[in-house]
Amino acid sequence: MNFWTSSRQRKVVVAVVGGAVWSMGCASQTAGPNGSSTESRNGATLSTAGQVVIPSKTPTVERMDPFAGRSDVVPTGLAALRAELQRAMTELGGKAQPPPYFLSYEVFDRDETVISASYGALVQSSSRRTRLLDTDVRVGTYQLDSTHPLRTDAFDFGGDGGGERAVSLPFADDAAVIRAVAWLDTDRKYKAAAEAFVKIRTQRSLKTAEEDSSDDFSREKPVTFIAPIGRVGLTDVDKDRWEQRVRLLSARFRGHPRIHDSQVTLQVSTVNR
Repeated sequence: MNFWTSSRQRKVVVAVVGGAVWSMGCASQTAGPNGSSTESRNGATLSTAGQVVIPSKTPTVERMDPFAGRSDVVPTGLAALRAELQRAMTELGGKAQPPPYFLSYEVFDRDETVISASYGALVQSSSRRTRLLDTDVRVGTYQLDSTHPLRTDAFDFGGDGGGERAVSLPFADDAAVIRAVAWLDTDRKYKAAAEAFVKIRTQRSLKTAEEDSSDDFSREKPVTFIAPIGRVGLTDVDKDRWEQRVRLLSARFRGHPRIHDSQVTLQVSTVNR
């Protein structure tokens, strides 16, 4: 005998890369077999199998375009990162040895709400926001750079020295703070990249040629695409209602001897890049 849970997830992913914004949205819903009878509680229609037909109210999606009517104004955070990128590239390119040939910043601003229940009891209801900066520094050339994989021997433990870790950015668009965080991360990533590049060149001079002779980085024509930014969120009232719905759904699996563990989860998240 198979038992099914019903769940609904809505996600909107939005990206800002090098001054371009792109968005992608998706919604998915899964449900089990149709039940023989239905009932309605707190705005949710349920079957005896625990199937959600459709909740009375779903998380709202707001569309906002920060560039509309302000084509001549660059957002503070983006302007700060652009300025720091140019300054850091000039600073490292003129003094550092070996100099970097590529530098980029990417910000991940994530809002997430998770509500979970098991057998009618609420086990999680949390909201969280994070804003992370991912810095990419490449030393060398397009043909061979610091991202080239190192071939390790039995007792040679290779690694990137922590160069791939993202760092936290402040939520407030304070240009001075953003630039300070970006420079510290750039300096750390550059040192890790320079060290890795020295190892890569040394290894290539001592070992045989590799089977894969393709370049480490490719030259592509830049593409700019700007789309509205999506915000998906739950108000306090919506959150209370969804907590009740998730608890109600999870209670449908209580008392079934063949079910050893069950959990119903609603996850609402937005990622702006």
